[in-house]
Amino acid sequence: SILPTFVRNINGVISIGASVGNVEILNPKQPFQFVGLVNREDYNFTEMLNSRELLNKLKFPNELIVFDGDRMLPEGDLIANAFRMLTLTSMAKGHLEKDSSLVASSYDRFLTLANSNISKQKPLLATYQLLDMEKIFNPLVVLDTLKATQKTLRRSSNYRQANRSQNSYFLKESFTKEDYNYYLEEDIITYNYANLGWWNYQMQELNKLDKSPNLYERQMSSRLRGYINALVSDNIDFIEAEDVVDYEALNLLHMLKTITSPKDYNAYLEVISISSKMEDYGTALFYLEELLKNGYTDKSGLYSLEHTALFRIMPEFNEMVEKYLKGARYDVIER
Repeated sequence: SILPTFVRNINGVISIGASVGNVEILNPKQPFQFVGLVNREDYNFTEMLNSRELLNKLKFPNELIVFDGDRMLPEGDLIANAFRMLTLTSMAKGHLEKDSSLVASSYDRFLTLANSNISKQKPLLATYQLLDMEKIFNPLVVLDTLKATQKTLRRSSNYRQANRSQNSYFLKESFTKEDYNYYLEEDIITYNYANLGWWNYQMQELNKLDKSPNLYERQMSSRLRGYINALVSDNIDFIEAEDVVDYEALNLLHMLKTITSPKDYNAYLEVISISSKMEDYGTALFYLEELLKNGYTDKSGLYSLEHTALFRIMPEFNEMVEKYLKGARYDVIER
């Protein structure tokens, strides 16, 4: 998203689920248009929302298409809207010849989407859209009606209540992220396996919030889950990149990943592999069963797993495979 800083003749970027990046290297003398698209359940949502203010201060033209839904990626029509925004901005700046038909159809298209969110009792989404319209269509369209609509919406009790609720969960989310960062760092430094129970409790609490009747609480829960998974993955990448890999810390992180993302089979496989490397076969056996309980069926993957040559010939390993998958590669000796 910062490519235009280094490559001239790129006047705009579209970024899905990621903020503008390292803002310190942005050059105010070489501004470009930034169009972001993000689901409110995406853990990057708050960061992308906050980056708007910074981009505004730097006088970088920017828009943020915010949406809801089960899919983290935007539908094709929203991506098309992002491209329209780039085109309309180029027209407003005189880089492209004004196409009155495209301007009118785009205005109607965006306004219909905003009105749809108003009728669906989603005033914040509508406000984001109206704010972007005000940026894009100036000076292409007379904006008096649009500004009046936006002013009325912001004064409504529906908007004020939604804004208060979302902001309160933003604050709670910020504190929780600080806790996640602090405890994860401490756990890695001290190899605190005993704290895995605390992490399991945190995930159970998020599972409860997933069922909350409050939309903003549910969205916060999703963002926090995405955040902790990204945080764990970043730490895994950091440790793996070191000249001397700390396998104890790496194993702890993969164990944590089985808690924060139970269907991430690779995390279980990594624990089995690293535990076998350290000759901790009890731990390897435990995570093997947890892996199989969660629906893993790739038998050939198990039998080719790195560092598990000795583990794989143990009766306990083959009994476990026989129990869940049938047809262990090595004969199970009756005892």
